Amino acid sequence: MPDEVLHLILDKLPLDDAIRTGVLSHRWKSLWKYITNIKFGPSWERSTGKEIGPSLNQFIRNYLGEKIQRFSVELAYQPNMSNEVDSWIQFATSKNVEKLNLDFDSISLHNLKQVYLHQMELPDDAIYRLTSNTPVLEVLSLDDCNRSRDFHITIAPNPHFDKLMIYEEFPVEPSTIMVVLAPNTKEFILRGYMTRKKYIIRNMFRCVRAGLCFNHMLALCTEEEEEEEEEGEEGDEEEGNFLVNDRITQKTEDVLLEILCSFQEATFLQICNWCIQMLSSRERRNIGSISLNCQCLDLNTNFQKWELPGIVFMLKACHKLEHLLIIMPPYHEEIELPEDYLMRYDFQASGYLINAIQAFMDPLQNLKAVEIRNTGGDYQTWKPESFEMHKFFQGAELGIELLILLRGITVNLQHMTFSTNEQQHVLPILL
Repeated sequence: MPDEVLHLILDKLPLDDAIRTGVLSHRWKSLWKYITNIKFGPSWERSTGKEIGPSLNQFIRNYLGEKIQRFSVELAYQPNMSNEVDSWIQFATSKNVEKLNLDFDSISLHNLKQVYLHQMELPDDAIYRLTSNTPVLEVLSLDDCNRSRDFHITIAPNPHFDKLMIYEEFPVEPSTIMVVLAPNTKEFILRGYMTRKKYIIRNMFRCVRAGLCFNHMLALCTEEEEEEEEEGEEGDEEEGNFLVNDRITQKTEDVLLEILCSFQEATFLQICNWCIQMLSSRERRNIGSISLNCQCLDLNTNFQKWELPGIVFMLKACHKLEHLLIIMPPYHEEIELPEDYLMRYDFQASGYLINAIQAFMDPLQNLKAVEIRNTGGDYQTWKPESFEMHKFFQGAELGIELLILLRGITVNLQHMTFSTNEQQHVLPILL
């Protein structure tokens, strides 16, 4: 029989029996080192008389496989095992494990402070069970997990928990949802793609910092991507059709707004330029605004046409704003909005920000400091007292209009800072 068939047979045996087959013949000697169903628990100790920890460490040293279907460990945890348990989790994730099972009824990971899970398919209660047994956990990173199924992320109450990071670097099944319940999270980062049908994020009342970075979506919302789909790439057609019409565009806006409103109490927000462009699409509809308690706002923008209304949208939403940071990224990518949307909501970019002054019912009373950071432009240094505004904004000249807007909607603005990798220029504001 071919080795693949023998591997399937070994996967159906108890682990100790699978390992014993190595003595049958020379051919069987190493077959067990490729099994994909790995389970260490009380049955291992009963049948072998060996402790689980040392046995598992030796198994990992001998393992030759590239992929694990199921990795299950059950044992009585001891405080001095935290590093060891962490290495087991890292081993499983490095082998792209599909099902990770730690019996948390008998395992308490008392000293574990950081957990990183990569490309795993997790059951709905997995994160809650994990965080229930890690009482000093501070950081949880979930990277490309549950790409084909709903993703439930419930963080058990824990005063030490600080940061939740969710990275979706590849498009996921668009019919799925993500549910996040993380009442003690102080910092939340969601980045990559935003392709799920719905994102339900609740109980983020203690979240101080939130970052939304969906710049991977730019590849799905450009004319080049749509042209590739038209050329007949099979299997990705749905992924490339995000903004094919006004209905889908508004649906995408709705999903983004629901995520953003989940962080109404956050004092620090960081928003990528794709988000700003989608918020521009919403702002042009003129169907209402939102209210955020953000005091420090970071926006990534190069002042492209379809970023201007999004900047206005966020400034109107953040009525308590104290510090504004504009980061000008080194790339210039802009979404391609559908024709049926543009026929109703297109606008003239030049003068837009200046004319938007009248859209602010109340001034931004608390905004005192603005920094604009250009780290990728040609104008990185200047002689003392010879800063040239038009060179700083070269290629993004509409940014100068932002300065006029800010002067028109603030009453206590004290200074604007223009910074590069090399230098900084502070412009005092005379009241």
